[in-house]
Amino acid sequence: MKGCSALVVAIVVLAAMPFPGVAQDQVPQEQFQFTAFQLKHADVAKFVKKLRALLGEGGDVTVCSEKDTNTVFLRARPEKIQQAREILHRIDVGMPKYLTIIPLKHVDAARTSGTLQAILKLIALFGDDDRDIRVIADVRGNSIVIWASEETRQQAKAILHWLDVRDK
Repeated sequence: MKGCSALVVAIVVLAAMPFPGVAQDQVPQEQFQFTAFQLKHADVAKFVKKLRALLGEGGDVTVCSEKDTNTVFLRARPEKIQQAREILHRIDVGMPKYLTIIPLKHVDAARTSGTLQAILKLIALFGDDDRDIRVIADVRGNSIVIWASEETRQQAKAILHWLDVRDK
């Protein structure tokens, strides 16, 4: 339970911390909230760095973390906490667990991979699957390596069926 005690200490310390650079009599405490986010996939140190860059720190935002439990603590105004929650939902996602290698017969893998990546990113942008999509050309085997969700891999296979045609 070593992580738990550090977690409790972090909560107590953060909740009691004054905001840097702001006089306590100028900060109505009821406008600030305290929350904790336990990350499932993202590294806590990288997430804290990104949060600080996007939300700012000091004044009305205080961020700290507890490495053992992969938890981020945030004290801020409700709108900043909501922003942090939205950032968390975009960053704390697991990598897709599907890898597919698709050999090409008629087109060059190096040229086709960029086209395929752009098409898949556009589909993801307008769809619900905004997770990381990786498309890599295997030049030696003239194949495309795709690391994405099952749905995206099926879309890639269909797109490559149309792209991998013999020039007439």
